[in-house]
Amino acid sequence: MTGPGPPARGSVVKRLALLATVSAASMLLALVALEGGLRAAGYRPWRQIRTNPLEPVLHDPDAELGWVLRPGHWRYGPYAPGATPVEVTILPDRRRRTRPNPDLSGRGAPVLLLGCSFTFGWAVSDDETWAWGLQALRPDLAVENRGTGAYGTFQALLLLERVLASGERPARVLYGFIPQHGARNVGDPSWLKALGILSGQNITGPPYTTLAADGGLIRHPPEPYPAWPLRAHSAAMTLLQDTSYAFAARDRARTSDEVTRRLVAEMAERSRAAGARFSVVLLSVGAREREAIVPFARARGIDVIDCDRPLGLSDRVPGELHPNARVHAAWAECVAGALAP
Repeated sequence: MTGPGPPARGSVVKRLALLATVSAASMLLALVALEGGLRAAGYRPWRQIRTNPLEPVLHDPDAELGWVLRPGHWRYGPYAPGATPVEVTILPDRRRRTRPNPDLSGRGAPVLLLGCSFTFGWAVSDDETWAWGLQALRPDLAVENRGTGAYGTFQALLLLERVLASGERPARVLYGFIPQHGARNVGDPSWLKALGILSGQNITGPPYTTLAADGGLIRHPPEPYPAWPLRAHSAAMTLLQDTSYAFAARDRARTSDEVTRRLVAEMAERSRAAGARFSVVLLSVGAREREAIVPFARARGIDVIDCDRPLGLSDRVPGELHPNARVHAAWAECVAGALAP
């Protein structure tokens, strides 16, 4: 007698198909359960947030700097009922207007301002920025404001190099410093994520720097935050994306102080080589950030102009978070008094 023969080929295929279907269904149920659990715990799919709809787009993309100021004139806002509208003028060479007649150049020693939105004067009008105030208090100078929103020290250095390469020769270079520049300089994942979430101002991936094994600086081109597929629909995918990138860039944040110090030193060297005196202007810093930058700068003969002031609620533009005109006026007086005739 012979035993039963091997199962028919069709039967094997059906069993395999059933097994695959059960496995796929089990995996799908597990993913649904994971997604539900994550959402119950407060995690959400990726969501873009439009920047303030009151604001015009004030930036253009740039392959080296990430973004640059967009030439034009705008009158918009206000940010709060009863406040005055904001008037912004960006000249064709991508600097912000600092005097009634911007064509009056060459009438004084050129002073180049570099920095972020605190130097640009975000949410205040042209004639309320500390750059305009400095020009008014020191008519013997020709103040050129190239502060740009969301810039760090590295982008300020790159912009300085671009300006000098174009043939401009400022007599003074003033870099407006705030502590947030450290995270921007190293491409901290939390900073890149914030830029990835916000949209509407052409501010996306910034260039950043890391420390080399020999202690030098490695320059990295603009890097946008990762965009994994399905993240707009899945909290799990968003969590995996964020966790993966945070792990890959985990060593950047701890080097931010050292990177920032080295970038400040490079800015000072570039300025001196071009015949300009360089100063770090402390705008709004805390004790820890002061200790991280001031002793280093002074030990290397880098001038520090201390205009530091804490920012309370009354120091900010109503309906916005940036410093108001009163704070800018105080900064202007501080810097004007610190610059020797």
